[in-house]
Amino acid sequence: MSVSSKEPVEEMIKKLTTGQKRLLFMIGLYSTVEGEVGKQWLKDLSLKGLIIRGIRDKVFDYDYAPASVMYRGTRKIMNISQEGQNDLNTLREYGLVERLRLGTSRHFYFNAYGLSPEGVEVFSAIPQKDRDPIDKLIHCGKCGKIYEVIPEAESIYIICESCNVKINSEVDDIESVSYMCSPKWLKVKLETEWKPIGEE
Repeated sequence: MSVSSKEPVEEMIKKLTTGQKRLLFMIGLYSTVEGEVGKQWLKDLSLKGLIIRGIRDKVFDYDYAPASVMYRGTRKIMNISQEGQNDLNTLREYGLVERLRLGTSRHFYFNAYGLSPEGVEVFSAIPQKDRDPIDKLIHCGKCGKIYEVIPEAESIYIICESCNVKINSEVDDIESVSYMCSPKWLKVKLETEWKPIGEE
């Protein structure tokens, strides 16, 4: 069933936020084979790396925080954007993005994402102002080819082998954040009078 039979493409475009449109367009570009959109899948770790790189390059206006995730068969602390994940879930709820669950020979499981037929229709209508930042993010500035996104032992890298370009997505760059707190009296109600705990 096409988007037009559910909701016109123009109305869907209006419904999507800037982040959702850019995320959809990025997944669509990585699902393109020989000019045909929606023919392959983008692995979850690669998508996470692209989102963090996009945040650092101010393409996505998301927050992120360290989280423990499965990474190449083990647990690893990485920067993860929950807002990016929420937008991805919204695109799936709208029927624009599909999820494929895959397993390895060692019985580890991971997700991959691609566009549905409805998503391909919306992809074609994404405004140029949302296409341009994604094009700059995922295409090599030297040759114009789309970057490969490869999880390696220490981090996820954005790579153009032809031009010998290797960019760290910085999912592994965990920032140290200082917190400051000050003690406050905790008050409890004793009959009709409020008194600080410890006060006789």
